[in-house]
Amino acid sequence: MGESSDGEPLLTTPEPLVLAMLAPPRSTGDLVSRSRLVDRLDTATQGPLTLVSGEPASGKTTLAVDWLAAATSSGRPTSWLTVTSWMNHPIYFWRYLLAALRTLGVDAADLERSLEDNEPPQEAWITSLSNRLATIPGEPLVVIDDLHELEVPEAQRALATLIERLPASVHMVLLTRVKPPWTLSGLRTSGRLAEIESIDLRITRDELSLLIDYTESLELTSDDIDLLHRRTEGWVGGVKLALLSMRHAPNPSAFLDQFAADDELVSSYLFRDVLERQLPEIRDFLLEISVLDHLTPEACDFVRDRTDSGELLERCRDANLFIVEFDRSRGSFRLHSLFAQLLRSTLGINEPHRLSGLHDRASLLFEDRFDITAAIEHAIAAGDEGRAGDLMARYASRVAGLGGQFDEVNRWLSLLERDSFAEHPEIGLGLASTLCISGRPDEALGVLETMLERDLPQRIAYAADQQRGFCTLFAGRLDELAQIASVLDRAVGDGEFEIPFDARRFTRYLAGIAAYFVGDLVSARAALEEATSISSEADLFYVAPPGWLSLVASAEGNMTEATLHAEHSLRRSGETGGAETAIILPAHLTLADVAWERNDLPVADHHLNIARRSVRPLLWETVFVQISVSRLQASRGQIDDARAHLIESGQTYLGGEHANPLRAMMCRCALDLALRAGDVDDAVRWADGFESYSRRPLDPALALRLARARGVHHIDEYIGSALATGDCPVGTRIDSLLAVAEESADSGDERASRDLVGQATLLAEPEHFVRRFVDA
Repeated sequence: MGESSDGEPLLTTPEPLVLAMLAPPRSTGDLVSRSRLVDRLDTATQGPLTLVSGEPASGKTTLAVDWLAAATSSGRPTSWLTVTSWMNHPIYFWRYLLAALRTLGVDAADLERSLEDNEPPQEAWITSLSNRLATIPGEPLVVIDDLHELEVPEAQRALATLIERLPASVHMVLLTRVKPPWTLSGLRTSGRLAEIESIDLRITRDELSLLIDYTESLELTSDDIDLLHRRTEGWVGGVKLALLSMRHAPNPSAFLDQFAADDELVSSYLFRDVLERQLPEIRDFLLEISVLDHLTPEACDFVRDRTDSGELLERCRDANLFIVEFDRSRGSFRLHSLFAQLLRSTLGINEPHRLSGLHDRASLLFEDRFDITAAIEHAIAAGDEGRAGDLMARYASRVAGLGGQFDEVNRWLSLLERDSFAEHPEIGLGLASTLCISGRPDEALGVLETMLERDLPQRIAYAADQQRGFCTLFAGRLDELAQIASVLDRAVGDGEFEIPFDARRFTRYLAGIAAYFVGDLVSARAALEEATSISSEADLFYVAPPGWLSLVASAEGNMTEATLHAEHSLRRSGETGGAETAIILPAHLTLADVAWERNDLPVADHHLNIARRSVRPLLWETVFVQISVSRLQASRGQIDDARAHLIESGQTYLGGEHANPLRAMMCRCALDLALRAGDVDDAVRWADGFESYSRRPLDPALALRLARARGVHHIDEYIGSALATGDCPVGTRIDSLLAVAEESADSGDERASRDLVGQATLLAEPEHFVRRFVDA
């Protein structure tokens, strides 16, 4: 055998044909008949061509054999050709195809002789073959299996020409792993092409159940079948290999729990029959992208540090290399899980440093996309637990606080080696942050205390103190916030380590909240105004300060200003895509307070409902919300409900000894409710509680009302205190004037009472206070 001018081997003396290639393989009967696909093949015969393409061992050949057997038994003429690598020749392929067509009765001796002159089929030759096919009676079927083995461009082009000229009476079925390099759009749009693709060939859960029923000596539960279907993703080859391996397993259920790509039969098949058969550039590409669960050209380019991923993805998809398409319009794919496992395992064994580097780049990619869970998982897969801890520390509060993804953050706990933070402070920071968000702030504080006992670099020590402040606030230890804010009012230190929160904003934020809860509104305003003015980074504490500032303005009686600050906080939350979490709670509490003051109780209800939803994953804030809810219930005459719910909330959420400012607020509200209910003994008890927990005296109006309820004879000093409130917030002054007015009316001094109410009205008018007058 010589060579032609273009390097192809010349056909000299024709070699005998391998007749086995001209008959369909015998059905093994190891897969149940899939009637849904057989029906599609039957329907497809109305046109000239069906293309069945799928990954290796996807059941293409078995499907065609079963379908062809039924067609043959009905008397329809059929022919079969299995293409093999030795047919990769512009002449050999056509010799075999003519031999296959002879079984239909095609007389092509002259066409075959022309091939002996080493002349590949030309236009006239192909037209002659097409015309002879048209003379065969009975609507013949022609099946060509393993078409992907035909790689000679001349033979591919000639076959495409024959398909274009197929007579209407002939139907051809092509079975292939790789879609042929033809333009099929014309055939598709004209309705002359039917396609069965990889996704169609996947075995369904019902088909799998039926297959198990027909498999001797194998009993699986419904859950086992579900698991097998999930693990194999319906890949027929995977199902077959799993069933083969399972025959030697003493416990099939236990086997399925562990079934993966490292199963000997699965790994051997995927490695030998799939991976090793690829060109080096495709093999490398598959190994590199195996670290990604979701494949896009952009993601693959970033991880590989290349720019050709889009083209390679398309090639792999067309070659059915176990790539599942998510969205064709966006070029989005994923690898079959078993194949991806094999690829990662192969890379990990042969090139572990390369695998680690790919995971490193993937971690950077997903951090940039704010998919922090994926970024953490890739950092851990790269063996960089320090980076994983750093990611947790920096993003836990943002993912939970702004995104409301508390369960997502809780998942991170299972990813870290918890005892390794002694050597890696970044892991300790991440562990503390995730423990706190997961509702275990006391454990988080324990981790941080252990860390801070060590000699940490200055910047990491500052980050640990920041996390301590965050956990302390989360735990409701309000008494400690001022001290922590003082500790944080120091230099951050130089270095590349990224601290979780903006240093100055977080420090002033903690100081502002601490001052608010002890009633120091001047200091609270100054601190929170400064925190609000810092907008360098849209993190968790970008949203919160204006919300707390709105509560300060509301407590001062500046309702218009309070509304503006609350709306500012909610706008910032919208900018960051914030969810209904505790970060927006102060803003909605303020808007509820403003609506209550202006006697718009339905609007107050609306904002309180949002506030209640926002604190579900937290604890102490529930009491903060319930204080406003109880006041609203009392305004509607539901005083017993208001008292019961407030007490229940306090008992549930104010355990321990670190929420004294909040306990004082609760006692003050409960005292007011008890006085409204006429329960003097309970009012006295709540007044004693307030005195125990608060650093400041009881409001003059409440003190006067309690004294009157107890029947104190020398009440003038209480009246004097109530009237000496000129420097107090507007609400306190109004309440005091109304309390004295009530005492004056009971004493018979109607003129003084009216005068006091008038003074209160003048104070109330600029900010439209209404409800206090109604309730009084």
